[in-house]
Amino acid sequence: MKWNRAHLFSALVLLPLGVTAQTGRTPTDIDLKAGYCLAADRTQLENIQAASAGNSAASVDDEARKVMAGVNKQLSDDIERLAAYINPKLALLNGPILISAADRGIADVATAHAETTVCREGSKANLEAFSQCLQQAPASTRLRTCIGAPFLPY
Repeated sequence: MKWNRAHLFSALVLLPLGVTAQTGRTPTDIDLKAGYCLAADRTQLENIQAASAGNSAASVDDEARKVMAGVNKQLSDDIERLAAYINPKLALLNGPILISAADRGIADVATAHAETTVCREGSKANLEAFSQCLQQAPASTRLRTCIGAPFLPY
C-alpha cells in the first residue's frame, strides 16, 4: 500500500489513540463513521484555524467572526464526542480498516473544498444557486452527515 500524505495524516491522527492492530474486530458501521467524521472534523478545524491565522483581525467583520466561532465550537464539540465514543474501542478494532475510513474523511474535506469553489464560480453570486449546488455535491453531502454526530448511540 502506498503511503500518501493523507494516509500518513490518518495514521498520525489515529495511532496516538491506540489504532495499531493489524487484525482485530471488524469495525461496525458506526465505528467507521466515527473514524471518518473524527478525521474529517479535525482536518476541517485545522484548515479553519490555519485560514483564520492567515487573515488579519481587521479583514474579518464581526458577523464572519461569529460564524467562524460557531463552526469552531461545533467541530470541537463533535470531535470531543466522536473521540469519547471511538477511543475506548480502538485497541480492539482492525486498525487498517479504520484508517481507511479516516483517509476517506480527509480526502472528502479536500474534495468538498473543490466542490465549494466550483459551486461559487458557477452560481455567480446567486446564494440560492450556490446552496442548491452544495446540496448536490457528493463529498459535501457526506461531510454534512457528521454535523452533530447524530449516528452515535449516545
